[in-house]
Amino acid sequence: MTGDYYDYGVVLLVVGVASYIQAVVGFAFGMIVMGGISGLGVLSIAETAIMVALLAIPNTALALRKSHANVRWKEAAVSLSFSLPFLAVGLYLLGLLSATNITTLRMLLALVIIVSATLVLRPPRSGAVASPLSAYAVTGVLSGLMGGMFAIAAPPVVFQFYRQPFPLPVVRDSLLALFMVGATLRTTLVTINGDLGPDLLTVSAIALPVVVLFTDLGRRYPPKVSEQVMRRFVFALLVLSAVIVVV
Repeated sequence: MTGDYYDYGVVLLVVGVASYIQAVVGFAFGMIVMGGISGLGVLSIAETAIMVALLAIPNTALALRKSHANVRWKEAAVSLSFSLPFLAVGLYLLGLLSATNITTLRMLLALVIIVSATLVLRPPRSGAVASPLSAYAVTGVLSGLMGGMFAIAAPPVVFQFYRQPFPLPVVRDSLLALFMVGATLRTTLVTINGDLGPDLLTVSAIALPVVVLFTDLGRRYPPKVSEQVMRRFVFALLVLSAVIVVV
């Protein structure tokens, strides 16, 4: 990051939009920030992933501060017990591809965003029978890998939770709890590894008030549109992010 006004402006704009949307729908913060900031070349994929995880901690904590009782802790615990070990594997793969094949890494990121966009547009909600806990283990593994590589743990667990006969606030807050724990562990690991430098801390500190403000706005003033309209908007935004990453 060069430190000019354009770079900081891009970071603050993208982070603000992503924070608002995540507060409304329960996910998409990491996908929007990864696509927007790394796609526009403000930060590398690895650097953006560190910032995403760092900012996701206060983002999710703020969104959950008055609604943690909605979280399905049993299902969340099973998902986390399988996702957290594979988060370390994802971090290793990120380091390997960043050093040897950045093109493949960018294509993988775009693919992850496109898959996520599809899930946002048409969530596979059955509304019938709850899945067994083993299903949370499988999606937990995939979530850990994707969270480690891109700080985007959402698609597998979004798919899993939206298949359940749970009310939308329960789904949203359960996802937020998962992301908060995963982001905390990822940040801890990159700090131990020495990858969290002063430049990333500075830009994250500058962006933090924007995260707090727009997360609160999303919780207090959600858009007065139907859930389907909101999903279509998020879908379009994520597809645009994926295109930016590839181009």
